[in-house]
Amino acid sequence: MRRNNKSKPSIFPLLIAEVANCHGGSKQYIEQLVAQLLKTKVDAIKFQPIIAREFMSFQHSMFKVFKSLEFSRRTWQQLGKRVKKSGKKLLFDVYGEVSLKFALEAGADILKIHAMDFDNFDFIKTVLKHKKPLIISTGGATIDEIDQVMKVTKGHPICLMVGFQNFPTPATEANLDRIDLLKKRFGCPIGFMDHVGNDSVFAMVLPCLALLRGASTIEKHVYLKTRKTKYDWQSALDPKAIDDLAVLLRNTLDAKGKDKYVLSKLENNYREKYRKNAVAKRDLSKGKKVKAGDIEFLRGEFSKKQTPIYRKDMPGLLSKGLKRKVVAGQTLVKEMF
Repeated sequence: MRRNNKSKPSIFPLLIAEVANCHGGSKQYIEQLVAQLLKTKVDAIKFQPIIAREFMSFQHSMFKVFKSLEFSRRTWQQLGKRVKKSGKKLLFDVYGEVSLKFALEAGADILKIHAMDFDNFDFIKTVLKHKKPLIISTGGATIDEIDQVMKVTKGHPICLMVGFQNFPTPATEANLDRIDLLKKRFGCPIGFMDHVGNDSVFAMVLPCLALLRGASTIEKHVYLKTRKTKYDWQSALDPKAIDDLAVLLRNTLDAKGKDKYVLSKLENNYREKYRKNAVAKRDLSKGKKVKAGDIEFLRGEFSKKQTPIYRKDMPGLLSKGLKRKVVAGQTLVKEMF
């Protein structure tokens, strides 16, 4: 997406479509969703290659559910190939050796460490060896824990992601101020993922506000609104809605403007058109040395080749002679002196 400033673009995509587990284990569902997402303006698509044994004990009450969400190595490779071919960035969450292998074989551009592995330094170090940019979810992590993980990842391209999953998460838990806090503390890109209900106006507002607070990456869950979805739908947007969000984010970046106070071309045009400039109060003869009483400030007309006289210019022009006669009401320009 186009950025309005000249700063170096982030290696982390602006808008990530998080597929998560809305597919419920259906290959047809995820293929249909990806096909639609590839037609949108999202910058990246992220997958969660679930391997149940990397998530939880086989005695956990949800183990069979997570087992049903697994796809084959070949499926992830096929999905990855489609995303890469489209020119969008390919992202994968990784939870252990198997999902990491799937992600790498699929050609992941960026890897993400889930909040559940925030303190798994051995695994994080393993992931770092593959020299891929890394997104790390800070959900539920204390500032001291973030300090620790930043020491482990020092010198590596890192994006810290603000937000946590609690479907749906109240907007009051967005903690947008953390974006600026973490950015100043660590000097790295900060991302934002919200999980407010998709029926809330904040589903579109919070990501834009996050950009204004300094986020460089937005992650948003997606799903197929027209199909029955068991999981991860509460805060998800359908392809059309996330396409709308992509436009909103671009407009937000443009509206944010530059970090230096410099007038734009349009602002300068406005200034010249509407700021009052010097106008002759009476007829002034050629050679006359103009005095303050000869001038009043009103909106006068002048050509692009002429330089109008504003209040700040007066000290340098008073007592200077006119090159030609000026009639009352005529705009005074520097070229007349």
